[in-house]
Amino acid sequence: MRPPILLLLLSLASSLSLPSIPGRSSTSSFINSVTYRDGGRIIRDARDGGGIENVKLPQWMEPVSTVGGTFNAKNGGRLTPSKLLLKTLYAVRYRVLLSGILRLLNTFIQILPSLLVRAILVSVETTTTTPISRPPLTTSSLSALLSSLSGLQLSILLYLTLSAKVLVENAFFTTVVDTSTKARHLLNTLVFSSSLSSPSSPTNATSLSLVSSDIPTVDLRWRDQRYRLMGDFIENAKVNKLTNAESSIVLRVESARRREVFLNLLSGGVRSLNSCVLGATTAVVLAVTLAAKVREGGILRGSDVFAAVGIFNQVRFPVLFYPMVLSGIADGVVSARRIADVVGAGEEYRRVLEEGKDWRRPDNSVGFLEGDVEKVVQNSFASNKIVAVVGKVGDGKSDLCKALANRVPSASYFEQDVWLPSGSLLDAVVFGRDFDQAEFDRVVDISQLGEDLEGGLLNLESECGEGGGSLSGGQRARVALARTLYFSDEVIIDDCFASLDSRVKMRVAAELKRSGVRGAVVTNDWEVASRADLIVQVAQTEQGVGRVVKIGMPNEFERWGEGEEGGERVERKERKKAKSSSSSTSSSSSVSIATPDNTVDPEAPMVVRTDTEGLESHVNDTALEEPRGHHTLLEPMGGRRKSSKLTTPTLDEAITAKVPLDTYVKYLKAVRSPGLLLLALSSYCLSNFYQVYQQSLVAKFSSGTTPTQISLLTNAAICVAVAQFFRSLLTTISGTAASQNFHRRMLKALSRAPMSFFDTNPSGQITNRFGKELDTIDRSLPEQMGWVLTCFLQIAFSSVAIATALTPVAIIPLSIIGVFYVNITSFFRSGARSLKVMETKTRGPINQLMAEAKRGNMVIKSLGAEGFWKERFRAAQTANVKAFYGIKRCDRFLSVRLESLANLMVLAAAVLSTKVAKNAGYAGWGLSQALSITGLLNWAVRCLTETEQMITSTQRVKEIIDVEPEVDVGVLAPMHEGLLRSGWPWNGAIEFEGVNMRYTEGSPLVLRDFDLKVGGGESVGIVGRTGSGKSSVLLTLFRLMHIHSGTIKIDGVDISSVPLSVLRKVIATIPQESVVYTGTLRENIVLDGGGGEKDDELAWKALNIVSPELATKFKEQGGLAYDLGGGGGLSEGEKSLVVVSRALYARFKGAKILVLDEATAKLDEVTERRISDIVGEYFIAAGVTVVAVAHRTDTLKGFNKVAEMRDGVVIGEKAGVRRV
Repeated sequence: MRPPILLLLLSLASSLSLPSIPGRSSTSSFINSVTYRDGGRIIRDARDGGGIENVKLPQWMEPVSTVGGTFNAKNGGRLTPSKLLLKTLYAVRYRVLLSGILRLLNTFIQILPSLLVRAILVSVETTTTTPISRPPLTTSSLSALLSSLSGLQLSILLYLTLSAKVLVENAFFTTVVDTSTKARHLLNTLVFSSSLSSPSSPTNATSLSLVSSDIPTVDLRWRDQRYRLMGDFIENAKVNKLTNAESSIVLRVESARRREVFLNLLSGGVRSLNSCVLGATTAVVLAVTLAAKVREGGILRGSDVFAAVGIFNQVRFPVLFYPMVLSGIADGVVSARRIADVVGAGEEYRRVLEEGKDWRRPDNSVGFLEGDVEKVVQNSFASNKIVAVVGKVGDGKSDLCKALANRVPSASYFEQDVWLPSGSLLDAVVFGRDFDQAEFDRVVDISQLGEDLEGGLLNLESECGEGGGSLSGGQRARVALARTLYFSDEVIIDDCFASLDSRVKMRVAAELKRSGVRGAVVTNDWEVASRADLIVQVAQTEQGVGRVVKIGMPNEFERWGEGEEGGERVERKERKKAKSSSSSTSSSSSVSIATPDNTVDPEAPMVVRTDTEGLESHVNDTALEEPRGHHTLLEPMGGRRKSSKLTTPTLDEAITAKVPLDTYVKYLKAVRSPGLLLLALSSYCLSNFYQVYQQSLVAKFSSGTTPTQISLLTNAAICVAVAQFFRSLLTTISGTAASQNFHRRMLKALSRAPMSFFDTNPSGQITNRFGKELDTIDRSLPEQMGWVLTCFLQIAFSSVAIATALTPVAIIPLSIIGVFYVNITSFFRSGARSLKVMETKTRGPINQLMAEAKRGNMVIKSLGAEGFWKERFRAAQTANVKAFYGIKRCDRFLSVRLESLANLMVLAAAVLSTKVAKNAGYAGWGLSQALSITGLLNWAVRCLTETEQMITSTQRVKEIIDVEPEVDVGVLAPMHEGLLRSGWPWNGAIEFEGVNMRYTEGSPLVLRDFDLKVGGGESVGIVGRTGSGKSSVLLTLFRLMHIHSGTIKIDGVDISSVPLSVLRKVIATIPQESVVYTGTLRENIVLDGGGGEKDDELAWKALNIVSPELATKFKEQGGLAYDLGGGGGLSEGEKSLVVVSRALYARFKGAKILVLDEATAKLDEVTERRISDIVGEYFIAAGVTVVAVAHRTDTLKGFNKVAEMRDGVVIGEKAGVRRV
């Protein structure tokens, strides 16, 4: 191929995939592009801490916020894997075509060095031996051209050919990497957009792994299972500790991990066989070919032999990478299938909603009929009214809300399972819209956040934490309500009142009415429902379809409620009337209640208690103060502003660019077998030794060939194959042993981590340690370290071979080139490490946004914030692509320079071979070794840099391992074994004495000299407004929070002297969050690791007592083996019933204390009464100590005592409570 054509192709590559440098001539720009000078600038910026701001992406590589019509499957049916692959290739078709042309050109150039080496060796033979006739090289013209050149001229031509190969090859690699990067972020955007449109669900392994793992590789079944279990473990950390579920989940994770490791070892064995067969192909083929040539009676000359060696080496790399190509194709097909399934499911569901009349659930079952949904729309949005939606658990209230959200796109949706994005309180409310001071003040007023903000409990920059985990349940609900109202006055609110105390709840209800909002509000609280304009009662048919059974005024429902439910409401109403008539003579102050129309309701008094009065301020659950005016919560701002950025996760802050030597030592120690490491090292040394030894035998063929030499040649080839097999196998075994060690220690550390760790680190960052980072340690890191060892051993052996074959003088140019080599690699590695750290850190926000979008997509869609979230995802991808692009530019910068140095080494070897070589055989040996180093110099540094980058995965994993565990001094005390044998706790008496507790150092005390005594078998309720410290009392009882002073005793035993696992085992709990784990019904009820026939009987007994209807439903679907799928198919109420069954099972297993934290907040009155009866019959009547935190004080009926809290102290107790 003529030079002008070569320059034209390189110019085309430059224009399509390489950025030009402004202000330079076209020639200078071309030279800068093909030599990657911008890579040096990127390295300097990274080394000096300049970040990736100056990395300039080509315009065609810029990530987009939407894929537009690229993957649109509406006209072509559902998106299939084949369509996905074809559409991806079509999106980058021009770059794929260019890469093919460059690959073809590079392949042609790769043949030329072998022909030039033959010509050089022929010239050596003519000066050292008698010339012999030989066949022409290729064509008569080429033969004549080469034979007319001197040895020096051939050496220079070889150097120029290798230099051209360097330029074309790097242009090819650049085009391929840039093309794949473009395809990857297109698929990322597709998956993210699908997450926004798919049905809302808890974050699962599939959606997250599509971005973090599936796009580049295939995910195994057991790895998926482990990801899902780890998602449960991390996202539900608090509930895990409360229910002592950690040990059960750990066992399941370890079981999935064992299967995963087995498959990894199995695939490692297959890779070892491939390595044996393919890695030794050159040695075996060379031995067979030369042996056949000798037996035919042919004469072997060095020029023939080493020309053949050169061609065999060219064949070696395609053969070596062939199984990798097959594996990559298989991975791509599987990944495409998984991506297409997820994306296609979202498209299908959206199409069903758009084309169908009735609203359907994600499983395509009818959730609500169109006519019923339209009735609610006409009576609420169309009539400018607020309707209250009531019904029993499982009757479809949440389904109706989702149907309304689909029917009325302009309405803001409040999800029952409250979700807030990571970031500040202001971010959570404004949610990407422009800031409006007046509107912000209005929604804060309605949602009753003003008192928290003014009192210092919250501020605008307060971190909500992932999902709102840093806030109390009431605060989280009110922040989400403020967000809902900030976007629209048309609202769909799915029970925001469940987590609010009575005073705040009634204020919010009144303010919603006063503010003029319209829409539907789901509630299980009659006092809230009675203040709506209309009430809609829903029920579910036998077919599971939700129906509207009645719409009417609140007073009609009071008359309707003459039965069991209504009778209790009437009875409560009469008690309130009596209370109202007597309150005028009470010593307490009386404040009238504002009704929805701003008139005074004489039947709903609020009695403001004094400290000596008792609990009257809280037991009147309709209490409501006069609403206050608006609050100016921000300092004056210049007009409108965007919400602030998310905070940076804390886990990655400890990772630095420079990797200490200790990191490598710890990784090798993690193998825990010096003998295994020694065997692996020996196999690497032997593999490289026998490869060089075989070529040294070939070098002697010019002196004559004997059967002994052929035998030695064949034996050397066999030794290479055997060493290759054991090298690969031992590397896999060593890497697996290390990763298992890391995983076991990491899982153990996470199970002992305090709640503060989960509160301050996003779950996506923690999950990434068990996902991407562990995958790197599993497979990529051992293989990469093996390549480093192979490269440097081969460079060392080849250098010795060059000096031996040619002359010791060859050490001089090798040493000079080595100095430049060390300087260039040192410069490169300093920046490459920093860039890799940046790339890893910028990958975290992508995973985090994916997880949040999957969890909160219903809210995001209803608020019309898809564009804002897509733009955030695009910005996160841009940062990650810039870092990745910068790394690859630096790779090319290094490659061009190191391969140019290697070419100089080849030039020196070629010149020396024509001047000082003993014969053509030794000249060929030295020259072939020099050629082999050409690629090795660059490959060795890249492998070393990749290893440095990958070894940081062990640092990230070690961050989990080094987490300070929960304070558990009880493990060291031998007394707990005797306690358990004696049946402790004997009575369940609980005593708090002078307890002080704060969440973080320097923060205000949450509990202040807190004192409370609960006798054995007593039932005590704790009440108080949101933020008073109720739930904090329970956290200290479970030792989820460390107390700063004071003691907590159970039956006179300080709980700090009892191991955490023992303490949490003897306390049954029904927490505020109704968590259903990934797995079967059995695995969700039996959390103590049991599972025998007796345990199954107890689990069924518990479920039948709690809800016979739910037990029947599960029995029809497989009984205890029914897969709950993380609760995706259950309503919030049904989830609560499963959680109550879990607590009753614990009671049957011997728990002496029951703790309830707003356990019935999301249940209807009938189900709430059933749960109260269960607590009374199976816990209180059985002598179990019961401590309950409640806002809905009806749940405390029949309790022995109720204590009211305010600002972290008990301000009053009332004994002998029959009715509240």
